[in-house]
Amino acid sequence: MSGEDYNTNYNPMIEQMMAMLSNLSNNVMTNVNSLNADMNKNNQDFNEKFEAIHAKIAPSQDCPQDLLQEQCEKLPEFELPLETPRGQYPQVQVSMTDIFRDAKAANDFAEVNLR
Repeated sequence: MSGEDYNTNYNPMIEQMMAMLSNLSNNVMTNVNSLNADMNKNNQDFNEKFEAIHAKIAPSQDCPQDLLQEQCEKLPEFELPLETPRGQYPQVQVSMTDIFRDAKAANDFAEVNLR
């Protein structure tokens, strides 16, 4: 069998494989384009619904900004204590390490929250 016979025998198979790969590629691109179109439609629907809800919530020309001030003035005033009331507790000493059960975790928490 010569080299020419080998090439002519397998040439149709290579062409078939190339056609299959091309078809697969076309199918993938069609699916990607379809997914993009669906995603754009969903985004558009979401934006329309969001804008409709926002329009209902946001103050309009019919509802002046002074209305909010009027409603706030009608609310009763509360005096907040300057300090949280503290109860009388026995002399129990609990460290952050006891709470976290890990010295490194306690130190990390303290570094982040005690600034």
